[in-house]
Amino acid sequence: MKKDPDPDQASSETGVDIRTENLEPPPWIPALERYVLLVLKRLELTGREVSFLLTDDSFMQDLNRQYRSLDEPTDVLSFGGDDFDGGDPSGEVGFPPSGGDQELSGPAPALGDVVIDLPYVERQARRFSVPLEEELRRVTVHALLHLAGHTHETRDFSREPMLQLQEKLVCEIPETLF
Repeated sequence: MKKDPDPDQASSETGVDIRTENLEPPPWIPALERYVLLVLKRLELTGREVSFLLTDDSFMQDLNRQYRSLDEPTDVLSFGGDDFDGGDPSGEVGFPPSGGDQELSGPAPALGDVVIDLPYVERQARRFSVPLEEELRRVTVHALLHLAGHTHETRDFSREPMLQLQEKLVCEIPETLF
């Protein structure tokens, strides 16, 4: 069941912007926005702006090549502050930079930008035998944890506190996206 966020759950000053590149906008974008607000509330990051770009393998591969020197797509990338320069590596796509040094009287301070490769996440969900909705929540939480300053060295869930927190949040915030 989809529901609007409770005003006590998320600050109205928190900004979530979700756009698409090379994909038709999915109908569940408003539900993803609500989910992001709930995660930000749980992480005590209300009053911050975060931008999401949902894209395809080709666009993600270009970003991964430019920013991580890996010539392959990946499920999710997160860019804190000024790390992301505005979209496609040619600089021609209008995905606004997050800006790091904003005045206190201006808009909410930017937490960062997240790019999700939806076809990759779909394949990953099948590979892990989990519903797509769960995997989308997982990569969303993963990216937001990175923007909040969490890191991990491996993908070993038993040893990595960030990955343990990720799974805890995925289970504790079961917002319906689809």
